[in-house]
Amino acid sequence: MLGVVLCQTPRHAFWYLWVAYFSLYLCRLNLSAALPAMLRAEGFTVAQGGWIGSGFFACYAIGQVVNGFSSDRFGPRRMLALGLLGSAVVNILFSFSQGIEWLVALWALNGFFQSMGWPACVRAMADWFPLGKRGRLFGLFATSYHAGNISALLLSGWICATIHWRHAFLIPSIPLFVVGLLFYLGFRNRPAEASSEGSQEVVKRAAAPAPTDLRALFSWRLLLVGLSVSAMSVVGYGFLFWAPTYLAESRNLTAFGASKQSLFLPLAGAVSVAFSGWVTDVIFHSRRMPAIAIMSAVAALLVFLFPRVPLAHTWQVVAYLSTVGLFAYGPHGLLVGVVAMDLVPREMSGRAAGILDAFGYLGAMVTGAGTGWLAQHHGWPAVFPVWAASLLLCALLCAGNALSSRRSESGG
Repeated sequence: MLGVVLCQTPRHAFWYLWVAYFSLYLCRLNLSAALPAMLRAEGFTVAQGGWIGSGFFACYAIGQVVNGFSSDRFGPRRMLALGLLGSAVVNILFSFSQGIEWLVALWALNGFFQSMGWPACVRAMADWFPLGKRGRLFGLFATSYHAGNISALLLSGWICATIHWRHAFLIPSIPLFVVGLLFYLGFRNRPAEASSEGSQEVVKRAAAPAPTDLRALFSWRLLLVGLSVSAMSVVGYGFLFWAPTYLAESRNLTAFGASKQSLFLPLAGAVSVAFSGWVTDVIFHSRRMPAIAIMSAVAALLVFLFPRVPLAHTWQVVAYLSTVGLFAYGPHGLLVGVVAMDLVPREMSGRAAGILDAFGYLGAMVTGAGTGWLAQHHGWPAVFPVWAASLLLCALLCAGNALSSRRSESGG
């Protein structure tokens, strides 16, 4: 009865998906906010904290591929509800666990449950919305994970400052569990009736068999984009994961103070993702790679200079982080979203996006343990040249991809 009342229209479906994906981040980025307090309270090293993040990123990368096919087979309703409920349970267990081995194992399991979210949302939106509306709606939907990043940093940072770091995992699991139950009871995989504008097409396409020719998913151009995403993600996820810890240690901030300053990264990222696609269409005439290469190169310079620029005041730190976010997160969104759709047939864009996102989390896996090891043994100043080199590699790969594409178009 609850499903009939609550999920009857595409608008209901959109908000179900938006709230569900937003909620996942409350039990994902809470680790970044809680990590400074956890390291201090438990006596863990920065390198050990990095292994917790790498375990998550590794299982998330594997899960993106596995759960992309599972969402097609079992439907987004079951898969996304399982991801929400499973992540909530793992966060509860994490809040009571002792020892670095248990924490690494549980957070890796959380990565697998969390990876059920993106493929399920992509499949659900493809089933609910006609082709002509998906671009605009995906732009709106993308605000869900940026809002989730910001909310997780604020909520979990405040919990660490006022209660204890363990409650930063226990408390967010409660709304996640509730959302998971409501999503399972109320959401439907596709429209029950084909009565609204465009829904005949949606139902027909939802019922159509998936294409069997997978060669487009293994082209050399898609591989180059995947490597670009990995290089970009070393910095993108590195900043999201490590920024609170770096700011807490380098500026002697509390976990909450570091989280408040870090939230300007995803805030600027939301603006960057919203406008970078428009920029590539209007200024670069839908040629994505030149724009991505230029933005990545600028981001590389900013990251390299970050620890070397005298930032005496909080507003200067916030402004610099926001600028980094503007140039770093827009390219990432283009690579795993619009570029994925550009390179493969329309029917395979969801799987291509999942594969590219999996490449991204391979880079994130490297930045978890790798950045922790660098900071532990060589100090934070050693981290930023490596991050800058990774962004520069992304810029070079994208520039090479753009040149190859131009030669192909000209028949050379």
